[in-house]
Amino acid sequence: MAIREVIKRQLRTIKNNRDFKIAGASLRIIADLYHHHPSARFFNSFKLKRMVKSGAWTQLSFGDRIIQRIFYICTEKGPHGTTIIKLPRGDNLHSCDFIASLSTPESLTEYKRLILSITNDPDLGKHCPEVLEFSSDGGYKSEYIDGFNLALMKDESFDLSEFTKNNIENIAAALEKLLASLHQYTERHGHLLGDWPLHNLMYSPQRGEIFNVDLEGFYSFREPSIENNLEYIEANFRNIIDSLRNRENFTEGHPIN
Repeated sequence: MAIREVIKRQLRTIKNNRDFKIAGASLRIIADLYHHHPSARFFNSFKLKRMVKSGAWTQLSFGDRIIQRIFYICTEKGPHGTTIIKLPRGDNLHSCDFIASLSTPESLTEYKRLILSITNDPDLGKHCPEVLEFSSDGGYKSEYIDGFNLALMKDESFDLSEFTKNNIENIAAALEKLLASLHQYTERHGHLLGDWPLHNLMYSPQRGEIFNVDLEGFYSFREPSIENNLEYIEANFRNIIDSLRNRENFTEGHPIN
């Protein structure tokens, strides 16, 4: 009987040690994640799930054409209309680098100053949504732009059946106005800043303007780069207009003469 009890105690000890090792391994994994990833990864992921589940926010998704690397993007409906909420993800290299770039009070202050200076600029301000609030990790709340994303419009799968020739020409005119503003800003400051690929641009039919909704790009790309090269931007604009006009020619019910 004594031998049997010793064996039972040993088995219990082995089981407890195994459980302890499993628990210890789990804690090490969690500690490693916390050490190598910003706290925003955990806080913002939890906040996103909580707010979406409560119905206060609606998370936006744009399919495979537009990948949201830096932020979770949601809409929030309030008494004064719909707003955009951007929360840093912290779960990939791009987002971690973004959060790290704002890790000091000085860098966060400069980030806010630069974005607000652009949204109030006489040339670029009319092509940017209004910022309503900043968070300490670089996230922000901004005006919601009701319209069409230019990268999605350029995609062949985008349905142009409800667009008339006038609609297409209004987009072309809005792009020409934006291009003029970009040239004017460049003439005043010596170079452009920001991230201007089509996936960051929204066309608002109600306002007849193109908006760059990637406000953080004015900080990330504040030096000359391909993202703010005027020749590259202008070529992209010409390309999408040609594409829309050519496709409109074959849209049933709305032929271009």
